[in-house]
Amino acid sequence: MSLHSSQYFITYADNYAVGYFKKLGFTKGITMPRGRYLGLIKDYDGGTMMECYLHKSIPYTSIQEMVKRQHDFVIGEIRKVAKVRRSKERSDELTTLALGAEAARACTSVHHAIPP
Repeated sequence: MSLHSSQYFITYADNYAVGYFKKLGFTKGITMPRGRYLGLIKDYDGGTMMECYLHKSIPYTSIQEMVKRQHDFVIGEIRKVAKVRRSKERSDELTTLALGAEAARACTSVHHAIPP
């Protein structure tokens, strides 16, 4: 089942708008069969024909939601790593308090000498 029936957007961009359309996903390479647009789009002198292909498998109307879920996942993973680091830092602080600074430094140097 197709998510949308359109596969291509074709436009003519003037020389000042080519960069704008590139940012939107348009390319100068036209892959749409010529017979599908011939006579339907006006040819402009000084313009560049550009195309944007819509992949049938991409739900373009849901991209914002997908990106938000991915963002939330990555932030969650970063928080897990940060929590482990904070926990280790807190553990090092408690070791220093319990053993004294000199003994804690000795434990830390031994810990760093052992490969993970």
